[in-house]
Amino acid sequence: MEESNIILFLGRFHPLLVHLPIGFLLFAAVIEITERFKITKGLKNAVPFSLLLGTLSAVAASILGLMLATSGDYNHEALDNHKWAGIATTFIALFAYLLSLDLSIFKAIKQKLYLVIVTIMVVGLSVTGHMGGNLTHGEDYLTHYMPFKKQKEDPLKRPEVTDIAQVEYFADVVHPIIKAKCFSCHNASKMKGQLSFESIETYVKGGKHGSTIVPGDADSSEIMVRVNLEESDKLFMPPKGKTPLTDEEKGILQAWINQAKADYEVKVVDIKPNDETLALVSGYLKLDGHASGDMVHFNEVSRAQIVALQNEGFTIRELASGSYAYDVVLPSGEGSKENIKEKLDALSKIQDNILWLSLENSGLSDEGLKMISNFKNVQLLSIPKNDISDNGIKALSTLKALKSLNVYSTNVDYEGVSSLLALPELKKIYVWKTGLDQKEITLLEEKHSDLKIVSGI
Repeated sequence: MEESNIILFLGRFHPLLVHLPIGFLLFAAVIEITERFKITKGLKNAVPFSLLLGTLSAVAASILGLMLATSGDYNHEALDNHKWAGIATTFIALFAYLLSLDLSIFKAIKQKLYLVIVTIMVVGLSVTGHMGGNLTHGEDYLTHYMPFKKQKEDPLKRPEVTDIAQVEYFADVVHPIIKAKCFSCHNASKMKGQLSFESIETYVKGGKHGSTIVPGDADSSEIMVRVNLEESDKLFMPPKGKTPLTDEEKGILQAWINQAKADYEVKVVDIKPNDETLALVSGYLKLDGHASGDMVHFNEVSRAQIVALQNEGFTIRELASGSYAYDVVLPSGEGSKENIKEKLDALSKIQDNILWLSLENSGLSDEGLKMISNFKNVQLLSIPKNDISDNGIKALSTLKALKSLNVYSTNVDYEGVSSLLALPELKKIYVWKTGLDQKEITLLEEKHSDLKIVSGI
């Protein structure tokens, strides 16, 4: 757990308080303009008070900003520019307030300087606010979607790939995931935890908590520890309010760290990936499947059969062109206890052609597992968040080709998992949030050293 820090605690109120001087000072400027052009009447007396409140709140916001800066989470050059712009604007606001009081000491210069100072104050507010926004959201936050703007190229961006043989694991898969989910807080302008994912050099450097990525050891890699915490944990990443990584994305990162040893140049096919990794990568990139020659070929399936299954709600992807081997997914929530048998009846028409099958939260029951037991070529089976038990899971002992099974968040227990351990190809079972406790998991791992039982971090 991180130590408490009263300076940072107070500093984090800076983004909240900073809106007060903006509102008060802009209100004073608007009144000055509307009074001079006779758009409003009788509001002139409110200007000094508004400038005073704006100045005082600007002083408070500046102090909190200096406190927040001690975190070291921001680009130093950009932070210095924002800091000095804010301090300068505060002094300008103070000068505008003094001029507004009609003090005799300023009478000689008020007529010539007052409007100029108010104008400079508004410009200073705008510039300072823009710099603060860049620090928080990135340097192109305001202009990113501006029409006709030439977008800044990501130095790690690669041309689109169309075949698994072309895929570079880091540049084509890992970096896009991290950029989508982590980059807003870890870039050159905003380096939360002194960590940036701007370049390979910054990936390797890591952050203030140590090695973000430990080649060959996902369990010791800070990035995997953080994304696998409970979402209620304050150290969970990405933070609350941002979209967390999916299980598939976590699997891709874990395989890159463990199987590819966090190599930044290796191609996916060069690490001789298992079927699960190939499934994750090809699914993420929406490729047609594995490199031709890697896939088993099956009997032909007609286009009409595929369309009929799509009409039942299934997503069907051929794993390699002309192979008639399929990755079949029933999107979460598409099935129910009332209609899952009907959907499995329809799917059974191509049961011998299915290599990967996902039925998450589909209403699947033990009865449905008996039907799936006839899908003899299934290698990857994902059936999480379903009302299934040991009695049903035992039926899967007929799936001799099964390599990976996901029973996350089900009622499966030690007895049910044990009944599958004789399957010759089974290499991995995902069992977190099931009836297995840590003692039972340890016992299974001791008895079957070649089987990976994934129970979460």
